[in-house]
Amino acid sequence: MSIFKRLLPTALAAFLGLGHSGTAAAGGLTYSNQFAARYNPLGLQDEFMIGWREKLGKAPADDVLFGKSHIWMGGILKASPQFVEPGLFIKALPIAVLEVQAFAVRVVGISDLQSTQDSSLFTQATKDMATAAGGIINNGWMSNYSAKLQYKGGPIAIRNTAAFTWFYLEDTPSGRFYDQTLDVVTDNQSWVLQNDADVLYADDDKRWVLGGRYTFVRPFSDPTFDIQRVGPLFAYKFKEKNEGGGFANPALIAISQWHVEHAGRMGQSTSQAIPYFALVFAFNGQITD
Repeated sequence: MSIFKRLLPTALAAFLGLGHSGTAAAGGLTYSNQFAARYNPLGLQDEFMIGWREKLGKAPADDVLFGKSHIWMGGILKASPQFVEPGLFIKALPIAVLEVQAFAVRVVGISDLQSTQDSSLFTQATKDMATAAGGIINNGWMSNYSAKLQYKGGPIAIRNTAAFTWFYLEDTPSGRFYDQTLDVVTDNQSWVLQNDADVLYADDDKRWVLGGRYTFVRPFSDPTFDIQRVGPLFAYKFKEKNEGGGFANPALIAISQWHVEHAGRMGQSTSQAIPYFALVFAFNGQITD
């Protein structure tokens, strides 16, 4: 039981959920926010979620498997220079080792193919993939369904997150588009899988977490654009503010990965030596009990 008792330690909670799981109370109006900046491909995005969180079952808080079981549902807003996506989400932690989530959003495209091609900020691989697709993300609908398995024994934590995304977008002349978030070319109506596997060193007495991540992405409409990346991951959890509510669990996450499979980032258009890099600042809080 001692292994399960340390399954989601405070020092790792904000990172394992990227700000969503946190240490908020079992019930009440709860929010989370994560702001991410990325390069290769370039990206800037903010994701805000707010909704009602309710405890599942009657297990006491110190129950290692079911004490933190809850369901959380409400509104989600994702925004970047390329799109705005408002919608609804539902997330549940039925047992400590499993978290599931689903959301559906309306996609409102802001940018276009020409601005991507003309910008000096994007790598050549991004421009070539957008050109090959004949367009970038535009108006339509998108839904996402994910499951996260996580386990911690001693200072070693492992986690696997599988997320399936369904696109239902307006037609482009080619019938395809380039999605900068997933970095893939796929059909306007299609499924894309992203799977992230993490192995982490997370000592309960330290605020930092260090490990590695392997990422696999597959657009089922065209496996030619499969992606595999691998590299180090670092997270730091700052001291909590307003413990028990308000602004809580601020964490900074940095991920650097090198491509081992990609249609344009392994020397075809952009040097393989240039890594994928992402920096995320995440926090959450509880507004009401």
